[in-house]
Amino acid sequence: MEPVGKEPTLADTIAEYSAEREAERDGTKTMGIPSGIGDLDRLCNGWRAGNLMVVSGATGGGKTTLKINFAVAALKRKYKTMFLGMEMGESEIVRKFVACISGVATGHPDLRAMTPAKWDAEYEGINTLAGYPLIVRSVPGITLSGIAEMIHKENTKGQVGLVIVDHLQAMSIEGGKNESRATQVGAVTRTLKALAGQAKCAILLGAQLNREAGMTDEPQLKHLKESSSIEQDSNMVMMIHDPQDKASPMSRTLFVRKNRNGPQGSVPLVARWDISRLIGAARETIEL
Repeated sequence: MEPVGKEPTLADTIAEYSAEREAERDGTKTMGIPSGIGDLDRLCNGWRAGNLMVVSGATGGGKTTLKINFAVAALKRKYKTMFLGMEMGESEIVRKFVACISGVATGHPDLRAMTPAKWDAEYEGINTLAGYPLIVRSVPGITLSGIAEMIHKENTKGQVGLVIVDHLQAMSIEGGKNESRATQVGAVTRTLKALAGQAKCAILLGAQLNREAGMTDEPQLKHLKESSSIEQDSNMVMMIHDPQDKASPMSRTLFVRKNRNGPQGSVPLVARWDISRLIGAARETIEL
């Protein structure tokens, strides 16, 4: 990472690129922040600074759980991560992080199943989380300028690697009262994309699908709610799909419908809602 205020030269950039490619060839790293899911990293090569990635799905379809898993994967590799929740308080967000890290169901109804070993595992998860470079904020109705201010402030204390915004439809949009919702949403995605570049971080944005998505077999880019700008401005668009398979009720598929840095494809997932995990069902999934 270049010191603040110093512009990298072409030689600096080429040297950084060469080092990344060498590491990729040796299989020691992805080009960006690993997602924690091997099959997904083979498609996207990690989250890259300056990029805007969108995670979309139906309401209650697992977007937040997946983003928490992405955050934990980044934190395990010491990337400073911000999680901005707009519909959950900080305590609720932390509860989900602890469940994901510890593998212990932390929901209130699960107290009857808690054993001394599980309490120990949860405490260990809490201590692990406390040692991670994580910033959790409950920011209902936050504006774009508010997000930018938070990121720039944290960057003065140490470079932020990943910012997760949960989610687009819950954000307050400044100005443009006479503009259509689609135009307003387009302004949000363009600004977040520019912010990722200015702050030299990767931004993961949650977004909802429209009602039409539930009437088809698989979600498509046209099902993104409210604006085609979500597709246009993002580097990557992922869509969580519930196949409604009664024989495998915990199976999900993550479709990569747009990928400027690699191929499109699909990644099978397995859901463990009780411990806030959505993990890869195939090979080389990184255990949380």
